Amino acid sequence: MSNINSNHNNNGEPQKQQQEKERHIVSWSQEEDDILRQQIGIHGTDK
Repeated sequence: MSNINSNHNNNGEPQKQQQEKERHIVSWSQEEDDILRQQIGIHGTDK
């Protein structure tokens, strides 16, 4: 019988480390922000 630890992901890495790897900080100009808001208004946010 295997021991399942809920604090680890499928790769055996702790979940906290996985979350840190997936986090990205981005920035953009006001012009890019305006364009993005316009496009979201037209198309929405659904994938």
